[in-house]
Amino acid sequence: MAASERKAEIVRMRTNGYNFNWDDLTAIIPAYRCANFLPAAVQSLLQCPISIIITEDCGGDDTLPVAEDLGSSPKSVISIRRVAAVARSSDR
Repeated sequence: MAASERKAEIVRMRTNGYNFNWDDLTAIIPAYRCANFLPAAVQSLLQCPISIIITEDCGGDDTLPVAEDLGSSPKSVISIRRVAAVARSSDR
């Protein structure tokens, strides 16, 4: 079975006949100190025709450069957002 046929079969099984459109999906990857694991996660998602957004959360490791390298992939548009950490008061 070809990959496209396999994907179509999975969609039929998971959507119970709903008219499914891959263009409606976006995967969001929250990335905090995960430079070593990010390429595998993105590679897995690139097999689906969806948009991918990586939110790099100022972890201080090499996650942002890795995400930027993945953003140059010709297979899919990957948006990179740097999210500043917000401190919350423990007093409520």
